[in-house]
Amino acid sequence: MVKQYLHIYSKITSPTFVEAVQWTGNNWNEVKEFCNGIRYMNSFRPDEQFIINTKTCDLCVVRGDWIVKNEKGKFNVVSSNTFNEYYTEIN
Repeated sequence: MVKQYLHIYSKITSPTFVEAVQWTGNNWNEVKEFCNGIRYMNSFRPDEQFIINTKTCDLCVVRGDWIVKNEKGKFNVVSSNTFNEYYTEIN
């Protein structure tokens, strides 16, 4: 079942599909649910920025960034400008 806030995107330059959620500063619970596979989320200022601790690295997320999960389940953080340039919603 696809969560209400969850959208599927396709990378414009390749046939890569990802799931993504944008950090708005007001959707902490949605982001926590989306990032269920991570080890720990450390909140610096929960309305502005936080750290996602993955198995391989720490990802800093600031308001407006997109948290992207690829087909293999790996997380990445993409700025809003970059995300809008390279991804398009397909659902």
